[in-house]
Amino acid sequence: MNRPRHTGLQWKLTVAVVAIVIVPLVASAILIDQIGKVAANFGATESKERASMIEQVSRVYRDLVSTTKSLQVEVAQRIASRPDIANPIPEITLEKILDEEANLRAIAVLRPDGSVVDEASKPVEPDETKWRDAVVDHQLPNGSSLRLTFRVIDTSN
Repeated sequence: MNRPRHTGLQWKLTVAVVAIVIVPLVASAILIDQIGKVAANFGATESKERASMIEQVSRVYRDLVSTTKSLQVEVAQRIASRPDIANPIPEITLEKILDEEANLRAIAVLRPDGSVVDEASKPVEPDETKWRDAVVDHQLPNGSSLRLTFRVIDTSN
């Protein structure tokens, strides 16, 4: 007669401990895999949104630069149309214009040969690191030229 074999307590305990250890390991492996997928998906979505935002900012910046250049040309045309600009009164006419224009840092009237008829400029401010000069030349009807120097934001830094 064969007696059913009984599994010893030590084996039962060993199987129980292995089950207790393996269940959390399997669960953590599954969760880590899911967390990795969510992180990758989040990163891809964030990257797409950031790329579209950068494109939008670039478009707005290009429009700003274009508008600023157009404004500077209009200011040059307006100043050039003044009757007193071709023969400015030294230290009066250009100083007055310089005080009236907000972003104008310097102004000069040049003869056709390039020599200076008159010029005026504002003193350099101590915190000039975020600004740079943009020069606009405009031809006057008498052959002279008007040179305007505007302060614009320096984006090279």
